Amino acid sequence: MTPVEWLQATWCSDRELLYRNKSNDLEIYDVATDARRLALSFSDLARFLTSKNLALSSPQFLSIMTEWNGRDYEIYLNGNWRSLEEDERWLIKITRPDFKPQLVSRDFPFRRTGHFDISATKYVYSGETETHDSNAVYVRDIASGQEHLLVEGDPEKKYFSVPKFYGDRIIFVKDAAIWMMNGDGSNQEQLFPQSR
Repeated sequence: MTPVEWLQATWCSDRELLYRNKSNDLEIYDVATDARRLALSFSDLARFLTSKNLALSSPQFLSIMTEWNGRDYEIYLNGNWRSLEEDERWLIKITRPDFKPQLVSRDFPFRRTGHFDISATKYVYSGETETHDSNAVYVRDIASGQEHLLVEGDPEKKYFSVPKFYGDRIIFVKDAAIWMMNGDGSNQEQLFPQSR
């Protein structure tokens, strides 16, 4: 695989990488056997988007996300999350093992450091540098779309909190340390380095 292809690669099993090739098709690379196979062609994805009245102004805006569900990886695709056009901010789940697209949301406010919980009902993410709260932690309920601030950001500090679910708790970065808290923001504790 060329370095350009690796930039769009993510694990989709314990030995397989899902990546977008130069033709914008999604392929699977088996690291143990050095074999490649087509997962979803870009033309099939484009037909699906058209059938749902969704758009993608450029294949380069397509993002691949995978989330561990406790058994295997769930695969999601999202459109141009920076677009002002509502028909480009979609979220699609790719079913397994047939790799068929399934619409999750027509207008999904994706964030660069976002992650789903194990049931894909909540979405945790950092703030953004543009809003001067990159070290904040937010959680969104997928069904209602309601967002809640769990950790307030400090505009004087320039780092991302990079939160991620760990079971029903959330691990995140705060002041050069690893912290953990409950999913509602309570019981925040520093894990590493250990506080004195």
